Amino acid sequence: MSDAFSRRALIEAPEGFARDQHVPFHHVDAAGIVFYGRVFEWFHELYVAFLADVGFPLPEQLRGGTIAPLAHADADYLSPLRFGDPIRVAMVQSGVTADRVRLGYRVTGPSGPAVVGSAVHVFVDPRTFQRTPMPPGLRAAFERLSRP
Repeated sequence: MSDAFSRRALIEAPEGFARDQHVPFHHVDAAGIVFYGRVFEWFHELYVAFLADVGFPLPEQLRGGTIAPLAHADADYLSPLRFGDPIRVAMVQSGVTADRVRLGYRVTGPSGPAVVGSAVHVFVDPRTFQRTPMPPGLRAAFERLSRP
């Protein structure tokens, strides 16, 4: 599964789910570039939008479904992004097991790929925090992200 999440693989992978936006002013640090932690917010916002798009809205999941807290996140920063830059945040890869998903992301800016990274979510019962299988429909949606 790790080869599919290499820097090169994430740069070259086809988009599975994406949205366009601009870098907001409050995401830029004193150096005039995006503060590194904001990228993880963009990844998570896209994850939440994806869940809603495939019929598993996060608010409903938090009210009684299965939850999937983050177990790991990483990012490689390839080129700087600045306030106002148009960007495209995309899910480009997934690695799925019964109770875990690793999602690959790419942020493309004016000069091409600017950030690639991944996030691992582990599905747990919200009351016990014991691992539990993810809903079959959601698993199928994640698996489709890996197909061109």
